[in-house]
Amino acid sequence: MKILFLNSMHKSFDDRTFYHHAQYLSELENKVFIYSTRDNESDIYNNIKIISNDIHELSIFIQIKTLYKLTKEIKPQIIVCDSPISVFASFRYRLESNCKIIYDITEWIPSKKNITNVKFIKKFIKIIVLFFTNQLASLISTKLMFGEYYKSLPFVYLFFKPHKIISYYPDIKYINFSPYCVPKKQLNLLYSGNFNEEKGFDKVLELSEQLAHLHPDKTICLKLIGDFVCEQDKQLFLKFEKQKKDNLQVSVSSFKSFIEFCNEISDTHIFIDLRKNDFENTHCLPIKLFYYMACGRPVVYSALKAIKKTIDINNFGYIGEPTEIDYFALKISEYFNKPQLYTTHCQKALELSHEQFCWDKIKQEFKDFILN
Repeated sequence: MKILFLNSMHKSFDDRTFYHHAQYLSELENKVFIYSTRDNESDIYNNIKIISNDIHELSIFIQIKTLYKLTKEIKPQIIVCDSPISVFASFRYRLESNCKIIYDITEWIPSKKNITNVKFIKKFIKIIVLFFTNQLASLISTKLMFGEYYKSLPFVYLFFKPHKIISYYPDIKYINFSPYCVPKKQLNLLYSGNFNEEKGFDKVLELSEQLAHLHPDKTICLKLIGDFVCEQDKQLFLKFEKQKKDNLQVSVSSFKSFIEFCNEISDTHIFIDLRKNDFENTHCLPIKLFYYMACGRPVVYSALKAIKKTIDINNFGYIGEPTEIDYFALKISEYFNKPQLYTTHCQKALELSHEQFCWDKIKQEFKDFILN
């Protein structure tokens, strides 16, 4: 089969598209192509042909026209789309061919980021337009694929067509696993994501400071991977750095490539994510959670509905409201006093990852859904 991944929201080397879906389909001896409007790539990687141009700042009509032209040149039998823009371009091609369009819905449309800094009336209009645009894209697609349960609502009730939830579970081969060791004199914490209040960055800093205060005889190392969203967030962090405890060490680095990220997280003792528990966040399943589990390490997370529906974090870490800093600090402190508890949580995280939450457990479902 000739399969084209048409992305207008994700880059060519997106972990879901390239490292899992495209690679697996290529291994099954399909001809696989990826096109993204968010980077400039033109090469063959692991038998996957990538031809991408950074045109996402151009008008929607130009993007659709460009995507349609490329699709017509490739003549795929299956097109996997990540957005309404790519669906509309694919549908135009489908009118003159017999291809299948699979809409892979992994993002909220509309979402908070779509209406940031938009005034009230324009915000309302934009929400309505984006909502109905997304519904139309779903209507004209052949099949619907979802990254998680809540993203599948209300599509599965509105459109009676083949659909499947294929979650974000990682292929274990990408994880640079290192044997866990109980933290004694040093505790390595890691947060990865946007450095802003909405993602709970301030709560991560607060928790790290609290741990440094509770354990003056130990070194608390906080590794931060991501980027600042605005100057105000950066200034707040610089202020924090000047006032932090001497036994709290902080390292900062920008977002990594997929492989670099998998290598970077291996020396962590505990992973932290305390994003705001608002309506959108609570219905989003954090992708990195499954990578942290695959490392065989405890996690500390906000009590999001999407997480609680999928897995019981209490088996290998702690979950609660992001404002409960004292609670999380005390629970993490128990790992110093109860080394067996830390070992048990590490073992359980690894066990669950290998037995339930890894790519090997869902790749057959993915293949059957895409190719049949």
